[in-house]
Amino acid sequence: VPAAKAKVVLFFRLALPLPSYALRHVLASHGEVADLSMAPDGASGRVEYRDEEGADAALEALHATEILGIELRTSRREADVAGTKAATGPEGVGADQRKKRTRRA
Repeated sequence: VPAAKAKVVLFFRLALPLPSYALRHVLASHGEVADLSMAPDGASGRVEYRDEEGADAALEALHATEILGIELRTSRREADVAGTKAATGPEGVGADQRKKRTRRA
């Protein structure tokens, strides 16, 4: 009996919440999704792929892309996407990329 392949987890963060069925549809277009778990905020979570090939394809195709106009960030490491906001501005400039305003004395 061949050994079962290990499932591969990717983490994601969206600029705004997105319904899980829409996200699952996009994620599954790159590989077989074994599980999709979303945080209560609806804008972050994890997706488990059945194999390495699907996870690699999704990571390469989907990182820093948009789903229905909402930017998606993906990573194999939760720390890479946790607490970061994807782009939210009309020009696609993320909060972490905006220039800080200086106070005038």
